[in-house]
Amino acid sequence: MLRIVRLRYLGLLYKCEAVTPWAIFRADHNWLALLCDDLQWLWALIADTSRLRDPAQHFEDWEYVLRYHRSYWKTLLQRGARLSCMKREDDMMIRRLHQDVLCHLSDRGRLHTAPVRELFDERQQQHHFGCMYCAKRCRSKAGEGAHLFRAHGIVAHERQWIAGTICEACLREFHSHDKLQAHLRTAHYCRGILSSRPIYQTVAPGKGSKINNELREQHDGLLPVQRVHGPHRQDVPPGQVELHHQPLFEALALQIYETDEKDLARLFAALQNTISEHYIGWTQTRITLQAVAQGFTEEAVMDTHLTREQIQQLLSDLGDAAHWPFLQAVETDSAEASHLYPLELYELWCHDLANLECAWSPFATTCPRVFYRERVILHAYSGRRRPGDFQWFVDKIAATKHLQDVIVVSVDLVIDSTWGDISRPSTQKYWLDAMGDGYVIGMLSGPPCCTWSIARGKVVLGPQQPVHRGPRVIRTRQFLWGLPSLSLREMQQLHDGHVLLGFSLQGMVRLSTTGGLGVLEHPGEPEQAEYGAFRSCSSS
Repeated sequence: MLRIVRLRYLGLLYKCEAVTPWAIFRADHNWLALLCDDLQWLWALIADTSRLRDPAQHFEDWEYVLRYHRSYWKTLLQRGARLSCMKREDDMMIRRLHQDVLCHLSDRGRLHTAPVRELFDERQQQHHFGCMYCAKRCRSKAGEGAHLFRAHGIVAHERQWIAGTICEACLREFHSHDKLQAHLRTAHYCRGILSSRPIYQTVAPGKGSKINNELREQHDGLLPVQRVHGPHRQDVPPGQVELHHQPLFEALALQIYETDEKDLARLFAALQNTISEHYIGWTQTRITLQAVAQGFTEEAVMDTHLTREQIQQLLSDLGDAAHWPFLQAVETDSAEASHLYPLELYELWCHDLANLECAWSPFATTCPRVFYRERVILHAYSGRRRPGDFQWFVDKIAATKHLQDVIVVSVDLVIDSTWGDISRPSTQKYWLDAMGDGYVIGMLSGPPCCTWSIARGKVVLGPQQPVHRGPRVIRTRQFLWGLPSLSLREMQQLHDGHVLLGFSLQGMVRLSTTGGLGVLEHPGEPEQAEYGAFRSCSSS
């Protein structure tokens, strides 16, 4: 939204460029950097569907449109906004598909999960949260703090400086306890002043408490934060806010000083056990480990049996989330299915599972599958009924072998606009529930031809028109989920292909966990060698 607003404002500046103070805008380097990034974002979406060239090298093309074709500029912005929304919706759908499949496998068996590899190395470490005592992974820092408070009674450090709704350092009235706590969480000067004063033994109510809710209802957003008047305490130098966990700091340092262990692996395990005995979150654990590492200077390590390099390496490994399995585990509980991970993580996880000899094994104590007299086989994306299709052959075989209870249901939009429309969530749920309940015992699915078709990239020579090209290729081996730059129609076709293929995969997984059978039809290999890469890769 902000990108579109800035680019729309750029068009307004060119509309009244005769009176626009361009010198002022050129002096705002931060705004120009944002604008350049916005132009690159828009060009990445429309690069293959427009004659405009890269704005970083050919800005004159864009300036011509801004100056003389303002209606076309509005069209480009509308197309970019729509493409961005469709891409985000498609990405969410693909991630939800992965999550649903993995949740289903985890609920009905043991999913032999390979360790998920780090995606962003050091930056990824900032996205891990959890309780070290309970070995429980949390989704966010707020969830980590909420768990520590509910399970272990650990409150936020800044709540110990709160006696009312006024900040005693800067004398501002915030009208409620949660707003004051949010202020102290980021106001470093106030934190420094209050850290040099004694803390309050009685902790003030926090966010979600009855007292705080009453204060918010009384205030009702009627007044802004106000400056109050009153005597200040005698000025003292701001203290240093100690964010590390003091008991854990002392326990780790004392254990390193007193150890006679020469085996670093056993010492590492002992330090891990020490951390696991404290009520502390992963965020504060990393801060405490950094404080311990800074405390072991060249003089301090002279009283230990280890070198400074060994101690630094031990503490660095303890602060690496890869050495804590519960932080690496990806949640597959169906109750947590609302949380979606990045698509790259799902792809790495599936790649690791595919390389295992036994990626999934069903639970031994499972109820036997319920079979009915009728045997229903689903033929997804069958097309119109015709002699020689799958249902025609099965009906002939059933009549010959006296298998009147074998029923083939051809599912396609051209056959039934309701029960054949797989894009409808209610239709998908109907057929997937039928597979889980035992009504459907088998499924044959063809690849959706909206994006997997030999007609794409085809060149046809005709008598009237020398060269006629078919629809262009929108998937490649490098961009398996679709090219970065697509038209609105191509993006809709890509999304439809993901919906249809996702239903086939969900059906195969449900049948595989309930004793059914499923076949995913592979399209024929094209005669042109240059086309085989993207078609075979996309369909497999």
